Amino acid sequence: METRVNVTAADTSRGAGLLAIVVLFASILPLKADNLLRFVVRDRRTVDIELANSDSVAAIQLVINLAEAGKITGAALIDRTGNSSWTLPFNVLGTSEIRILLISSDLTVLLPGQGSIVRIYLENIPGGAQDSATLCFQTAILASRGGISLAVRTESVTFGKAHPAENHVQLNNYPNPFNPSTSISFQLKQAGDVDLTIYDLRGRNVVKLISGRLAAGWHNVQWNGTSERSVDLPSGLYICRLLVDGRSTARKMILAR
Repeated sequence: METRVNVTAADTSRGAGLLAIVVLFASILPLKADNLLRFVVRDRRTVDIELANSDSVAAIQLVINLAEAGKITGAALIDRTGNSSWTLPFNVLGTSEIRILLISSDLTVLLPGQGSIVRIYLENIPGGAQDSATLCFQTAILASRGGISLAVRTESVTFGKAHPAENHVQLNNYPNPFNPSTSISFQLKQAGDVDLTIYDLRGRNVVKLISGRLAAGWHNVQWNGTSERSVDLPSGLYICRLLVDGRSTARKMILAR
């Protein structure tokens, strides 16, 4: 079942208020287990967002970006959220970005499971051998009914032929400064061996967040300001170092308790 949503000014305003509540709760409470968001391509005009969750999810905030070519035109509830209790305020910014908030009006949650939750509508997606377009999660925040921020991994998808290039990495985190958690995101142009580690100013290894091989695309991981032993760390400056195939990228992050 698919429910197409036409957004009015009132919907957008109400969605912004709900979004503020989700972000507030997600920023003040700790993280839980791992979940996965990924794209499932139906054709060059429709792509489903699939959620595989081990936690119960009550609200989802997404910022989705379409890079290089094509246009995002809208979104719809589908499958796991395709009933009257779920709402889908969204804004399409320009042609390449859509901001989505998924929340239930009667506090229904998405129980642990797997399946599609939103359908994205696209136009002018390249299909030739020379052009490409990449759809990725620029921001992904999941929250439980109690307002607990839930850790989430994301995967992107590329249409057409990807341009051969060195595995250049973009590394970001938001918010910064943060208290008590921040979302660290990075993009890989191609699959690679990844090591994501947090260090203090003395160069000591505080916590390793990722170690292993990852697919090309955008990836997102939450850090809640704790050590490897789940001990709360003091306020201060920390270094996030991303090592991809032996190439290092670093970013300064400020924990302000």
